[in-house]
Amino acid sequence: MATTVVLLLKTPSDELSSDPYHVEFNRLGFRPVFVPILDTVFTSQSELQRIIAAGPRNISGITVTSGRAADAWRDAAEMVAQSERQPEGAAWSSVPFYAVGETTSRTLRALSDHLPQHLCPDVDLILGASEAGTSEALAHYIVKEHHRYENGGAVLELVGDKNKDNLRTILAEAGISSERLQVYGTGPSPSFANDLERAVVDIPPDGVTWIALFAPSATEFAIPHLKNFFQLPTTNDGAHVEQAKNRPALLASIGPTTAAFLRETLSLYVAVVAPKPDALQLASAIASYQSHHDEGQSR
Repeated sequence: MATTVVLLLKTPSDELSSDPYHVEFNRLGFRPVFVPILDTVFTSQSELQRIIAAGPRNISGITVTSGRAADAWRDAAEMVAQSERQPEGAAWSSVPFYAVGETTSRTLRALSDHLPQHLCPDVDLILGASEAGTSEALAHYIVKEHHRYENGGAVLELVGDKNKDNLRTILAEAGISSERLQVYGTGPSPSFANDLERAVVDIPPDGVTWIALFAPSATEFAIPHLKNFFQLPTTNDGAHVEQAKNRPALLASIGPTTAAFLRETLSLYVAVVAPKPDALQLASAIASYQSHHDEGQSR
């Protein structure tokens, strides 16, 4: 029986063996294949370094909605550490860091492996995570919990270049002030087409291929390239894909926003949407779909 391949359109962790998607898909018997689709550039690093060096005297919490935002904090904090500047007020370990999803939470927890204690969050104050799988859910979580940590300061939002205003709007409606700092920007990887072609060559043509998608902007960029190699199911087809010159593939989404974009904007059928945006939930959802599909075929 051919191995099921899951094409993950994302950049793996620096240590592939410990990447949560690599671990979870291998554990369930799938073959994960990573194809990086976005390049990330840190922005506002001088301003973030200034904020970190000043300490959290006017900040009551940090929102971190992606691993890239956590990486931007690490990069800026490392520069502060190298300059031997100490926070002028309390240490950052005294401030809650509100994280979207377990993956982001895990990246924040790993900061303590690289940074002095006063420049990174206390693991007990990395909040939200599994209870907050989207920025909107995180905002509602902060509204519920903020009174425990409120010190008169604003919540600092560390965001990318494609963030919506959901979180800020919900906080404002609850009377919680926030400040936003864009700490990274993303753009299509110029090598994506070549990287995808190399990956497809190594995928057995007779097996099942899943394509896992992680953001609307990246998805919009990827789909035309994917159609060069795969027959993608449309909303009219449902899960069924007619025979064509390209091999069929099934689509999986990390969350409802990307799934809605695939269905409503691109008219593509999404077989699986992860209940929460992390590796375990995505891998389990695909395994469950595959199991029910295989069971139906055997009857």
